[in-house]
Formats: sequence, C-alpha cells, structure tokens
Amino acid sequence: MILSCYNNHIWLHHSMDKEDEWIMRVVVNIGRRTILCVSSDGDEKLVECDSPQEFINVVEFCKTVLDPEDIFYEEVKVARAR
Repeated sequence: MILSCYNNHIWLHHSMDKEDEWIMRVVVNIGRRTILCVSSDGDEKLVECDSPQEFINVVEFCKTVLDPEDIFYEEVKVARAR
C-alpha cells in the first residue's frame, strides 16, 4: 500500500486488484500516540508513532490535508490521585 496526497485527500493505493480509496477521517489518541485512519471504503488503519515528534508530524500532516471536521480527538482520560 502506498500513501500519497493529491487534491486535498490522502489516497491509499493498493495492488491492481483493488481500486484506490482515500482517508475520510482520522481519530487521534494523544495518550497512546496513535492515529486511526478510516478510509472511504470503511477500512481502518492504526498508525502507531514511536516518538512524540513522529506523532506531532503525522498529526500536523493530517491537519494540512484534511478538513478540521474530519479530524477527531479521543477524550483524554486522567486518573485521579489518591
């Protein structure tokens, strides 16, 4: 699979037997440093970032190619101190 950006869409290119699809929305999990990409076909791909900088770079890229209403953020869960 190849990822590219064209015409303000992130495109997912597959092998010859499947048509191209694009990312419709992403769900960002700040605590886990993951981005869940949901394609136009309903497929999901989880991007797990190894470092904080890599996570920031991926989120910033998403912000440049997706509309703000297509970027969702999971609620940050904080444990109470006892």
